[in-house]
Amino acid sequence: MNNEDKVSFVPATLLPKGWIWKRYYDGSGCLLSPEKKEFMIYDLETNEYKFDKDSDYDFFPLSFYYGDGVDPKDFKPFEYMEEEILTKYLKLESPFDNQRVLKRINPYKELTNNLFEDFSYDELGFYLGIISEKNDLSPKEIDSLINCCYSCNSSFINPMYLAKQLTKSIYKDNYITMEDFKKIDYKVLDKIIKEDNFELLKNYSNNDYEIN
Repeated sequence: MNNEDKVSFVPATLLPKGWIWKRYYDGSGCLLSPEKKEFMIYDLETNEYKFDKDSDYDFFPLSFYYGDGVDPKDFKPFEYMEEEILTKYLKLESPFDNQRVLKRINPYKELTNNLFEDFSYDELGFYLGIISEKNDLSPKEIDSLINCCYSCNSSFINPMYLAKQLTKSIYKDNYITMEDFKKIDYKVLDKIIKEDNFELLKNYSNNDYEIN
C-alpha cells in the first residue's frame, strides 16, 4: 500500500451534508466542500492549518500547546476548523450555549490581575483585549467577538490588540454592526487588519458614514 492509498474520507459533523474530511495517514489532510474545493488544509504534526490554498499557514490556538484554560488533550482541531467554516465561509452562527461560554471565560477573570501587559495566548488574549476596551458586554457578545478574533487572526498581530480594535470598532465607535461585520469577506478583513486601518470597516456597514 503506498502513501496515496492511506487516506480516509470522513463526513464533517458541524457542517451541511457534502462537506468531507480527507485525512492522510501522516496527520495531514483537508476539508472538501460539496464542490470538491479544498479548505482547512492542515498538518497535525506541526499543529498548522490554512483556510484555503490562497491563505498562509497559521498555528492552531495556543491552548493546544499550553493548556491556558483548556487541557491540550481536549482540543478538537476538526471541530475548531469546522466552526471556522461556519462563521467565516458559510456565515452561520455557531450554536450559542450560555453554559459553554461561561465555562470558557470565567477562568480568565481570575487571571487578569496577574498578567503582564502584552500577554498573548490566543483565547485569553482575545478575552482580555475585549474586556479592557468594554467591560459590560454580555457573555454572548464576548463569545461572538472571540469567534470573530479567531477568524481574523491570520495577520499575526497581538491577540489583545486585535480584540481591542474589533471591540472598539463594533461596540464603541460603532463603525459597523456585528451582523454586518460577519458578512465581510475574510480576505478583505485580512487586508484591513494588516493595514491597521479599522476605520475602513465603515465601508462595509449599512449605516451611512463619511469616509475621510
